[in-house]
Amino acid sequence: MLSYDVTVSIANYLALAVLLFSFQPAAHVTEPPGWPLGHFATLLLCAILISVVFACVFHSSVKERALAAIRYFVILVVVSVAIGWLMLPFSH
Repeated sequence: MLSYDVTVSIANYLALAVLLFSFQPAAHVTEPPGWPLGHFATLLLCAILISVVFACVFHSSVKERALAAIRYFVILVVVSVAIGWLMLPFSH
């Protein structure tokens, strides 16, 4: 006979499997109202904010911060676009 812990674990995995296989995605997903930016503009905004924060946290002088912010921004945008481009064949 199985112990109580093993029985509960099996029951949890079965319940999770039922939930995952019965999940129905939304038929139509729309953009939230009032958000005027597209995907690329949002990417640029997030990259700017993240690069400025990282530069301010990790560097001390103003010159180092400016150069690091530019470098972080370029890296974030290039890597994000490259990952999006690599995912393109899987979207169809």
